[in-house]
Amino acid sequence: MSAIRILIRGACGLKYTNQVRCVHYINSHDGESLWKAVRADTGKQGGRGKRTKKRKTVDLGAGKIIGEGKAGILWPGLNVSANNKKIMRRTEQEQADWEESRTLAKKMNFRKVTGMERGWTGGLWGGQKLIPDKGDSATAGFDAYLLEAARVSHMNGIVGRVYSMRTLVVAGNGNGTFGVGMQSSQDVPNAARKAWIKAMKRLQFIERFEDRTVFEDMYVNHHRTFMHIRQQPEGYGLRCHRVVSLMCNAVGIKDLYVRTYGATTPLSVVKCFMKALHTQETHQEKADRLGYHVVRFDSMRDNFPQVLASPRDGVREEPYDEYREYLSQPLLTRDVRKREGFGLHDWMNVLYQSNRGPPVPNPVRVPEKLSRVKESEL
Repeated sequence: MSAIRILIRGACGLKYTNQVRCVHYINSHDGESLWKAVRADTGKQGGRGKRTKKRKTVDLGAGKIIGEGKAGILWPGLNVSANNKKIMRRTEQEQADWEESRTLAKKMNFRKVTGMERGWTGGLWGGQKLIPDKGDSATAGFDAYLLEAARVSHMNGIVGRVYSMRTLVVAGNGNGTFGVGMQSSQDVPNAARKAWIKAMKRLQFIERFEDRTVFEDMYVNHHRTFMHIRQQPEGYGLRCHRVVSLMCNAVGIKDLYVRTYGATTPLSVVKCFMKALHTQETHQEKADRLGYHVVRFDSMRDNFPQVLASPRDGVREEPYDEYREYLSQPLLTRDVRKREGFGLHDWMNVLYQSNRGPPVPNPVRVPEKLSRVKESEL
């Protein structure tokens, strides 16, 4: 116990001392006991399925110099050398110069990061470019981007609900080869590293038209996510969702327009765009399927015809019936079935066993008979 003896002179001139004890919970316990009381490590749970509440110890003196303040007082052994026996005070000019030097030191320690290092926003992990370890030959030539970092949980029979971080990473070499991986861990860096390794194990190759864009316009869906994908000329750039933009950088697509509707969660957008890349049909595959030449009329070249592919088994003699090809699309037949009431038939479950419904076909140019309703022969 600490005590202070105070000398008091009475009215009669006699001298006596009064002992005052300065005892408090704060100055009678060490720091570890005080922090234990603040953390409240009682071991009790907050509710069913919840773990015990734990608070971390905070360093209250981090980044501070003991003894410094706005008054500018120099305390021996704290902010000045202990050889100075006297307590001094800075002048106003010296105090202003010292505060300016501290502000300049903080600015020098701040490093300006680029957009890829920071990500889409300062408060989210998504959009950051992952940096490989030095000497890692497995990821040489591949760029990886962090698309999402979400907090997930699962129930454990012993400790209750366990939380972890789940990351979604796309890796690619920019030349048609890419992979997507998703993993979870206790923190984001470890989860991103595991997802990157998983993406490298699931590499796949995608054909590109002129090594810069897709082969055709597409309309695809994944559950409640819908995408209109359009082929664009050279130099157009990427005008699409930010998740799709990073995937295009990994694949090597430079010119593309994508309009996204419905659910825009990163995982749904990634799956929908991957479905579009895999369902697209190259010009040679389309020529072999239809039996006709695939010809492009580019407006940038004054609509000069250019043969892109020819069928390998020979060209069909009968003319191409664009009207019949348009009406035979599964998308139109599905709408007709739904309107006629055939969608409630029991045999529909045999045809479409997946809850996603029938696949959405690629769009076909509307024939002249349907575009000009007045002159049609319907």
